Amino acid sequence: MGKCYVKAYYDWIEQTAALEDAERGRLFVAILEYARSGTFPELSGREAVLFPVFRAIIDRDNQKAEVNSKNGLLGGRGNKATESEQKRNEATESEQKATKDIRQKTEDKRQKTEDKSVTVARKRLLT
Repeated sequence: MGKCYVKAYYDWIEQTAALEDAERGRLFVAILEYARSGTFPELSGREAVLFPVFRAIIDRDNQKAEVNSKNGLLGGRGNKATESEQKRNEATESEQKATKDIRQKTEDKRQKTEDKSVTVARKRLLT
């Protein structure tokens, strides 16, 4: 089953201001019929001039709804909390990696210092 409603925008009041009440009524019924069945209604009054504008709006809204429906079937957007948690985890992992790198560099420096100390001590003993 498709949509069972039509979005009606507030600016439609201004767009139909030049029409008489009967013409507005016929236009609105034509909009509802088009949205439900997709058939182009036969209009004979001034409302026939405005109907293509409203038809384009209805078609655009239906396309958006169809895209949103497909995205919803695919699972939609992920949970914001989950996305935030993933970003936090990535940041923590990169911090941990940086800490490991710093720790490794520090250990390398200590090892070099110890190696130099041992070398200097051996030279002293040999001389």
